[in-house]
Amino acid sequence: MTPFDPLLEEVSSRFGLTPRSNWDQEVDQAARILAARFDCEPLDLVARAEEDPRIIDVLVGHLTVGESYFFRHGQHFEALERHLEAWSLEPGDRPFRVLSLGCATGEEAYSVAITARKTLGARQAGRVEILGCDLSNASVEKADHAAYADWSFRGVDPALRESHFEAEGETWRLNEDVRSLATFSVSSIRDFTARLPSGSVDAVFFRNVAIYLTAETTRAIYAEIARVQRDAGLLFVAPADPRPAEALARVDGEGHGVYRKDESVETYPDHALGLPMERVGDRPAPDFEAEAARPVQIRETAPVIVRPEPAPPGEELLSKLQLHGDRGETREALRIADELIEASPSCPSGHLLRARLRIAAGEEAESLPDLRKVAFLDPGHCVGRYWYVVALAHSGQEAKADRQLGVLEEQLRELPENEPLEDGEVTAGELLRAVEELAGSRR
Repeated sequence: MTPFDPLLEEVSSRFGLTPRSNWDQEVDQAARILAARFDCEPLDLVARAEEDPRIIDVLVGHLTVGESYFFRHGQHFEALERHLEAWSLEPGDRPFRVLSLGCATGEEAYSVAITARKTLGARQAGRVEILGCDLSNASVEKADHAAYADWSFRGVDPALRESHFEAEGETWRLNEDVRSLATFSVSSIRDFTARLPSGSVDAVFFRNVAIYLTAETTRAIYAEIARVQRDAGLLFVAPADPRPAEALARVDGEGHGVYRKDESVETYPDHALGLPMERVGDRPAPDFEAEAARPVQIRETAPVIVRPEPAPPGEELLSKLQLHGDRGETREALRIADELIEASPSCPSGHLLRARLRIAAGEEAESLPDLRKVAFLDPGHCVGRYWYVVALAHSGQEAKADRQLGVLEEQLRELPENEPLEDGEVTAGELLRAVEELAGSRR
């Protein structure tokens, strides 16, 4: 219990967020910032919030610091490319509208913009409308500015960054011709989608957001997505997200987490949010509570999403490490990683995070001891072994890299294809295909 519990309850109630374990720590720091902004004592915020709703609006931004990077879940943008190509062949001049719900700092929306520019060319790409929303004012301001540190480009071909960005100090700023395709708003998803006409959206990105929402809110948002989508419009969700309702059907052959509006299921022209779920389709809504309880932990602030471990002693340090890593503050993140590992030396997550930070900084050789530790602590950790292969190859240890690649390939073949892996971002089948391509390139 904290003096600020009424504020947290209001945040959860108003925005449909499931309370998180670190909120008690986060709200103390946020209260000091809000008290300075609203010229009052921290403990006065509860009473002030009853009269000034801006306090809750600002607080929720502090509790939902978003993390993203360019072309996350790359297969989704390949599917979007094919959808854009089909639209470009349609008669008429209607726009192609894309939503980025829970857009964080804009990397997702701008990945859509870059995909549109590459697929359609400058002229046709100008007819693409990308609309993003997020609860955090700070995140939306960063999205509007469109300048990013190296951490936002992890796994991205450097040639793409050089083609669409210009160096600006220690960051890279997106070129105006691409930046102009996206517009961002500070808004809840419910308020944002409620303003859109039915059947007006071609694609929706709603990834790594539903895992933070209550089951009721998630069901309502999926229903609203089905309402605003055009016939055959696409929805993209992340591997650990709860599955959409029956009004959205899985698309085979497009990779994990791609859904299409099911035209055989009736949706209603008025807004589904706030209405009983039985009004969308005739079947009962699926059990999202059970799906949300699956043993996969996704952290909104995490540069790397790690498997949950029982009561990790360094949880507060882990949260700080993830935040600094997201901001591209590598030196501070490494310092905190050292503290985390000292506090919890048998936690694979700390070692993997420190290794990933060093790889991102071009220090592959220095990452090897941590990656060996991950393999020792958890021999079945597929994501950790993948990064071990990468670090070995970049360090010139080709024979060891090939041996570890073989071990990883065998591990992945023993897992169900659709099983989410430790980072919550890819399935065993998706990583296996990437490993097979890597193995083929090394032969």
